[in-house]
Amino acid sequence: MATTTTSEGSTTLSDVGACKPQETGTAQKRVQTTRFTNAWIVLAGKLVQADLFVREGIILDAAKHFWQASCDKSNTQDVVIDCEDHILAPGFIDIQLNGAYGVDFSDPQHLRDAAKVEETCRSIALHGVTSFYPTVVTVDKPTYSQVMPLLHDLCVGAKEQRKSAVAEMLGIHCEGPFIAVSGAHCDDCINRDDAGKVSSMGYTVSIGCSANVTSLKIVTLAPESVSTQLIQSLVASGVRVSAGHSNATLEQTEQAIGNGVSMVTHMFNAMKAFSHRSPGCIGLLGLAPDRQPFVSVIADGHHVHPCVVNMAWKCLKTTLPASARKDGLTSQTHWHACKFMLISDAISAAGLSRAQAIKVGCMEVRITDNGTRAVLKTDSSVLAGSVTMLDQCVRNLLQFCPDCTIAQAIEAASTIPARAMGVEKQKGQLIPGADADLVLMDRNNLSIVKVWKRGVLVT
Repeated sequence: MATTTTSEGSTTLSDVGACKPQETGTAQKRVQTTRFTNAWIVLAGKLVQADLFVREGIILDAAKHFWQASCDKSNTQDVVIDCEDHILAPGFIDIQLNGAYGVDFSDPQHLRDAAKVEETCRSIALHGVTSFYPTVVTVDKPTYSQVMPLLHDLCVGAKEQRKSAVAEMLGIHCEGPFIAVSGAHCDDCINRDDAGKVSSMGYTVSIGCSANVTSLKIVTLAPESVSTQLIQSLVASGVRVSAGHSNATLEQTEQAIGNGVSMVTHMFNAMKAFSHRSPGCIGLLGLAPDRQPFVSVIADGHHVHPCVVNMAWKCLKTTLPASARKDGLTSQTHWHACKFMLISDAISAAGLSRAQAIKVGCMEVRITDNGTRAVLKTDSSVLAGSVTMLDQCVRNLLQFCPDCTIAQAIEAASTIPARAMGVEKQKGQLIPGADADLVLMDRNNLSIVKVWKRGVLVT
């Protein structure tokens, strides 16, 4: 087994999920192998000096590759990419992206412009975001009935066109309509009457779709406003349920977690304010590590004060059950239990030098603070999503959290979201068998140098 050396000791590929060797049969058609060399690779919470090998868009098991190479001369590297001592990271995964570059994922008119959507996905990828979950804010039933099928087709198309060098839609995130705190959502569209009645009839049917949309992967809801049956039926159908836009007490939130809620949507924003006697959802940060869900935070510098981002990071970065600590598990396992993840919450104004007539769903938005802050047009005290992309959130996290390492900040936007969504074997990690979604970052300032989607350079 190949071994690489780090400042913290040695790490073998078997430590991070190397694939088992497969039996060799008849000679296969020769395919191109690319070697990424002279790189600092993000691996299990560390920066490791090592090479990475990619074939047909998949990361190779280096040890197996070299073993085969000793027997088969055709199985060698064809292309060598010098990473020039930069960081080679897994592609970022944004689980809450409302829009970007002029496209609002809650607007059916925008979604019908296939060329514009593809160009937007390409621009998103240039920020290191190789995968994302297009997010639909709370809208009326006629809009849901148009948006959901359109997004479903885009998600299915992304799976079928796996060679496209653009950010990939992994599934739909519905933020609403069964919420309690409107925030920047349309209050008239919030479903408060039927929330407790919806169960096995199907979530997507209940919001106005003619049939269940299988691409639905995340639903944000207020746990105090819905039935236990709704949460359980969503989880049973493979949907991740996230608590958000909620006035729930800590006890109500814990009960919802017991029923299947596994995430919290943009902690601190659009939820019951913290009180030392009634902490609400924010009180989850003080629970025992094995009782905490995955928690997303918007680190754009506007939604959450930097010191509060640091507080959340400290509460969630080392979540390891007491039983595991007693068993003496390694620091590597300790890190991989982290529950802190970054999201952008970006809206259609993100990426635009000058945004005009911007909407989030049906709510009109204006951009302030020299293009860095989005607020409701009718109430400038209410933030309306973010205009900051996920790569900047990674850089901000390092600035806000003094004890956060570069590798940890990167994994908060890649490995942790992948684990939260159950796609960590294919996304978010540079391990054998995973998709070669790669981001080359400058070691000095973490700016994006180059991006590859399944081994294809994004241009």
